[in-house]
Amino acid sequence: MASDSHMFELSEKKYNPYTALQLDALAFSILNKLERPYFIAKDGYVLSESRFGDIVDQGDPYLAVEFDPNNKEHKTKAVTSKIRYCLEVVSKLSEDIELNEEEEEYLHVGFSYCEEFGDFGIEAIYPLATFLYLAPVGPTDTDYISDHSVDIAKFKTLLVKFFTRFQMKYDIDRFDNDFGLINYLGLDSRGFNFKQLALLLGYETERSARILAAPSTPIVKKINTFKPDDGSNRTFITKDEFIAYIQKFTQPRTIKQKEGKMTAMIKLTGGNVRNNHVYLTKVMNMFPDKFVGGSNKNLKAKEMLKLDVGNGKVFETDIAGDKKIFRSRGALKAFFENYAVVEGDELTLTTSGDGVYTLRPS
Repeated sequence: MASDSHMFELSEKKYNPYTALQLDALAFSILNKLERPYFIAKDGYVLSESRFGDIVDQGDPYLAVEFDPNNKEHKTKAVTSKIRYCLEVVSKLSEDIELNEEEEEYLHVGFSYCEEFGDFGIEAIYPLATFLYLAPVGPTDTDYISDHSVDIAKFKTLLVKFFTRFQMKYDIDRFDNDFGLINYLGLDSRGFNFKQLALLLGYETERSARILAAPSTPIVKKINTFKPDDGSNRTFITKDEFIAYIQKFTQPRTIKQKEGKMTAMIKLTGGNVRNNHVYLTKVMNMFPDKFVGGSNKNLKAKEMLKLDVGNGKVFETDIAGDKKIFRSRGALKAFFENYAVVEGDELTLTTSGDGVYTLRPS
């Protein structure tokens, strides 16, 4: 990332992308929440609750069943649902991961035409909007169609990033079939706000947005903004200015996908070379949860992946989930011994989805 005098001020909370397992849990929660009003209206409150939780055992009539990844019925319900597929598309676009042809067509064509079967607006945006409308306003709220297993703030952030990337990617001047979600998230198709800028620079807090928008910061002096003609006091950044600034301060798309293979570019830091590791923070979407462990070797992942570091050397390792690095320092030591890479060089990480990952200089 290029430097600018505002960047050091933004050393605060960064957005953590959803893992595959978290998307499963989110899909399950959305399905449960949207089913509950239907069954309450159909069967009445008391009968419908038996489908979503044991009131007596749980002691709280407002709790829905939480997602259990080890429960085959829960897992099947989540991963086979259309909403899970939609969440995958939303998550990939929000993280600027290249969509495959099917996903690209489903998103692009299906967003604008309600009449079409398989319309993304109907199958994704409508249920996601409804889910948010039914969500509790605050952490102490307990309305009868809500559970508290989903971080609503993080989910909103995911959707803001999605709509931002969508608007950047496609030549549109308004959103059709957004079911009020754009307005609900505080967005506008006429331009981008500073919260969106902060998110795409990697920072998720409101404080970051305020810092970027402050009149004294270098960004405001360099970037053209405008006020909408609706009489509000909101400030927007034009599409061209927004995209140009993002491209200046962020790397191009991190992960590309083609013919079932995923490829990522990783830039080496001095610390990487000195300490025999590679930061995987921006490419964690390439790794199933089964390959991600805890903070030490006693908390290894369920399965080991194979890392090909060149010269016929292949190591078994998992990923240290806290540091987002390959746990095997021996593997990276062998890689650095094989290739005369230095700080600033780019590496290419490739997987074909069979648990084998190849690391090479770009």
